[in-house]
Amino acid sequence: SQQDTNRSNIQRYQELKLEISTLSQRVDRIFSEQQIVLRTFETDTARALSTADSRSRAFVDELRSQIFQSKSQE
Repeated sequence: SQQDTNRSNIQRYQELKLEISTLSQRVDRIFSEQQIVLRTFETDTARALSTADSRSRAFVDELRSQIFQSKSQE
């Protein structure tokens, strides 16, 4: 009957609403996790670049002082 159809439609609607809500929460959680991963990656990258930068500066300083030493010994 029409009433049964309506009842099953309403039930299906409620199930879909719940499913959408669950999926939406899952998407939010995945998004948050990805934000954390990205932030960690950015931090690690910045740290690595900073380390590489200070190492290359130290290397250049060392070279410079060696060049000055060898020039002063000439």
